[in-house]
Amino acid sequence: MKKYLSFALAAALSAAFCATAFAAEDNRQVKVETHIAPTYNVTIPADTKVISKAEDTSFGAITLTDAQLDPDKSVNVTLKSSGTLENVNDTSKKLAYTIRSGKSAFTSASYKKAGESTALTIHIEKDDWAKAYAGDYADTVEFTISYK
Repeated sequence: MKKYLSFALAAALSAAFCATAFAAEDNRQVKVETHIAPTYNVTIPADTKVISKAEDTSFGAITLTDAQLDPDKSVNVTLKSSGTLENVNDTSKKLAYTIRSGKSAFTSASYKKAGESTALTIHIEKDDWAKAYAGDYADTVEFTISYK
């Protein structure tokens, strides 16, 4: 009788550990999302001393760095200057200049990816140098940066 009882208990325990799962097929979908905010850095030229009597003086460069932009967007840089350097002691005395990219006057540029750059020069004609009065001259150049 002990044998039968041991056998019955062993069978019951085995049945308890061998449960079969009966389930209908079930598919679940989950979303994985993130957001990357647009970021960028723009380097613009620093204060510059124009070389006396030089027709062209390097004005540095505008460079887009570390850019992560939305598709179909760009970083736009515009430049505004009076186009004349004024004598510090007598503002009626002026020296005309042009900011150029290559041989063309520069007013604006659009950049779409990091590393894009525009080299600039300050151009003063020989005749304008010859007509200028002695002294210190200055002007302020304004750069406007926008994301469009």
